[in-house]
Amino acid sequence: MAGKLSKPGSARRAAARGTAAGALVLTWLQSEHAGLRPIEPADVPFIRGWLKQPPVSLWPWPAGHKSEESDIDRYARLAVDRNSPALIIENRAYRPRGLIVLRMDGIRATLGIAAAGAHFWREICAAESIDLTVSAAFRIWPLQRIELLIFAGCQAALACARKAGFRHEGVLRCCRRTETSFEDCVVLSIVRA
Repeated sequence: MAGKLSKPGSARRAAARGTAAGALVLTWLQSEHAGLRPIEPADVPFIRGWLKQPPVSLWPWPAGHKSEESDIDRYARLAVDRNSPALIIENRAYRPRGLIVLRMDGIRATLGIAAAGAHFWREICAAESIDLTVSAAFRIWPLQRIELLIFAGCQAALACARKAGFRHEGVLRCCRRTETSFEDCVVLSIVRA
């Protein structure tokens, strides 16, 4: 399921995204059901909405600012940040479905995903987008380990991560505070083969 570079956008892809047919739209990594591409300014409203959804995984950087203008600047920097690459997840119809980010720390990285609701984790593009990210990260950077921390109650996200090749390592008890209690996180990881 490893990804491949795809050609710049065609009229069909541009129409699916709502952009002009002549505009250059590039999907960097593509599989049968998922694509990963750089963040564009038009994605900021989607990202802001995804970050307002109930979280599924620990997010590797702060969630956002107060204004859309400051978020546009912030996500523009993330789009080109070598130490925290962030990409938009697209489904087969080239619709934005989520944001995936890697936070580098030496030979290891933490994966964070913000998605368009709980149903995202049951879509085929979810596991494929994780697999595309992991395989590209291991090809590009000298990483040995990528970890993902998912809240224990999110069974669909846990199943999706396992389908993408992540293995269960343990549980971090009382990892996140909610308004009324504490939540545990399941630690999953994948290591370079």
